[in-house]
Amino acid sequence: MLIRCAEPEDLPRIAPLLRGGTIASVDEAIADPDRLVLVAEADGDVVGWAKTHHWRRDDPPAPAGHYLGGVSVAEPWRRRGIATALTQRRMAWMRERADRAWCVVNAGNEASLALHAGLWASSTSLAGRVSTPRPSTTAGPGCCCALAPACPLGPPRRSIR
Repeated sequence: MLIRCAEPEDLPRIAPLLRGGTIASVDEAIADPDRLVLVAEADGDVVGWAKTHHWRRDDPPAPAGHYLGGVSVAEPWRRRGIATALTQRRMAWMRERADRAWCVVNAGNEASLALHAGLWASSTSLAGRVSTPRPSTTAGPGCCCALAPACPLGPPRRSIR
C-alpha cells in the first residue's frame, strides 16, 4: 500500500469514497497549502483518503488550530490499518506545523472513537453542537463529541506503517 498526497487527478477516484462533503470541497482542500489531503493506493486503486482542516478562529468550545478531517476506506479494505496509517501521516504533518492538533468525533461513531483512542494522548467530552469543524459532518444538536488532544503533540504513539 502507498500513502501519498492527493492530486486533482485523484478526485474521480476519491468520489466513490465520500461520505458527506462534496468533490468540490476535496478539490478546494487539495489546493489549500494549510491543509493536507492524502490517498491510500493498493494495486493502483485509491482505497482510502483523508484530509485535515485549519481553523483560524476559536469557535468555543473548539479552539482554533489544525484538525483531522474525514477519513474513509473502501469497504473491502477496512480493518487493515489503512485509516490508522492515514491518520498517523496527517498527525505527523500537523506536528511539523503546530504544537497542538485537534479532532472532533461524533460520539456515536464507534469506529472513529476506537481509531482515535489509540493515537491521541488525551481527550475531553464536549456537550452540544460544535460548529468548527462543520457540524453537518461531525455532530448534531445535543450530541457529545470527543475533542482530542488537549495536550501538545508529542511523538507518535504508534509507528507509521
